[in-house]
Amino acid sequence: MQERYFVLKKIYPDYLIFFLKKDEIECIGVTKLIVDIFGNDVKKFVNYLVINNLEIVEIKKYTNNLYDLYYCKASMVKIIKDYLKNRRNDFYER
Repeated sequence: MQERYFVLKKIYPDYLIFFLKKDEIECIGVTKLIVDIFGNDVKKFVNYLVINNLEIVEIKKYTNNLYDLYYCKASMVKIIKDYLKNRRNDFYER
């Protein structure tokens, strides 16, 4: 699944990529990061693909795609969480 994700990410760089697996939607990589932080409602503002095996089941393209905005916000949240986690561990080691 990761190989398909990376190939599709090169073809569709500003899309969220979801995989349909046994009637459940799974995501990995940057898509998982964005969905974990902002939830499934992000699909209302960002281009996305739904893939079943090698077939594109659903594709949604918005004229005002906010992928870059959500990617930057999710990256910042991840950096802050990692910093706070490491800082908390440093505090307990003293």
